[in-house]
Amino acid sequence: MASLVTLSDQEINQLQLPPAPHPRPGVPIIWHQNGRRYEGHLIGHRYDGRPTVLHQDGMYSDDLMSFDQLRARDPFAQQPPNWKKLPTAGKIIRPSAPIVDTLDALLQSTFPSGRTYFEVADEIWKRGYEIFLVGGTVRDVLAGLKPNDIDFITTMPLKTLISVVEAVCRYPRKQATESAMKHGHIRLGGTPGSKDPFADISVFKFNSTGSVNTVFGADFERDMIHRDFTCNAIYYDPLNRTLIDPFGSGVSDTQARLLRPVFDIGNRPRNEFAKIVIRTFKFTSRGYAIEGTYQAYIVEHCSAILQSLGQYERLSYIRTQLLSKHPRDKHDEIIAAYKSEFSRFGLIDAWNALVEPLLAQIRGPS
Repeated sequence: MASLVTLSDQEINQLQLPPAPHPRPGVPIIWHQNGRRYEGHLIGHRYDGRPTVLHQDGMYSDDLMSFDQLRARDPFAQQPPNWKKLPTAGKIIRPSAPIVDTLDALLQSTFPSGRTYFEVADEIWKRGYEIFLVGGTVRDVLAGLKPNDIDFITTMPLKTLISVVEAVCRYPRKQATESAMKHGHIRLGGTPGSKDPFADISVFKFNSTGSVNTVFGADFERDMIHRDFTCNAIYYDPLNRTLIDPFGSGVSDTQARLLRPVFDIGNRPRNEFAKIVIRTFKFTSRGYAIEGTYQAYIVEHCSAILQSLGQYERLSYIRTQLLSKHPRDKHDEIIAAYKSEFSRFGLIDAWNALVEPLLAQIRGPS
């Protein structure tokens, strides 16, 4: 693996982001309602595009209908980009030339419309919003592997994003269902299961993802707790060509093939944790190790965690994670390797009770 260089404060200050059309999350703001003047901070936005604000008295509010109702308290002050608000351990890294070349080549892939991934990212960035490659896309490139997926994340509100990608690459607006809006996620390009290239693009998450109370916001620390491991929480800025490692060990953990959780393992909703456990053993079957505290926890609680995921959702998720990207003649081999991981960690009873009875449906019709 070629060396990666952590940027100095001076180099970080040279990174660029165009002016934003409205205040960025975290910026002090002013707004008026019913003849009264209010001050506070912008937190983010709802799935329907309405801003969420924190009043100066500490109360949250989402009763503003539009960003047009607010402004930055100091409109002439430079609004800080997201990378200025990293956790203490966070790093901004200049990747080696081979990594940049690989990621740049990936971004030149095209949608069926003929537009490249980079053109979409560039349009979002030039409108003043941040856009990053993230997740398995970055992890696999850092590990010297070919990515299976293209995953973006942006600070652009989804309502605005849909309008932009509709114009740039003929995104069919009807695909933006209410469920997708609440999860802050759309798919650009081919449909799942097709051979057409596609990219998933999501919005930075704040809280209550997937519900009517969803709030999205541009904060690495908040977004990171919705992810699973440090190796999947590395962000690549394709315009500044930098890696953002908010946890500080994501790049080194990727190189070491180590699964280190970025969330509070005792405080993650059990149904979400069950999916992470399912992914954990997928990764260990591919040569990843598990950080010690996390390993001890899932070994002790594996059965209870997996039981929290309903039977249909459990089998569907296992099938998607293990088999969806592989030819049928490899399925038995993949399942056998997956089972051996449960056995290796002393969890064969959990396998026999919660996975084995679902195998026929996981495999699907022959």
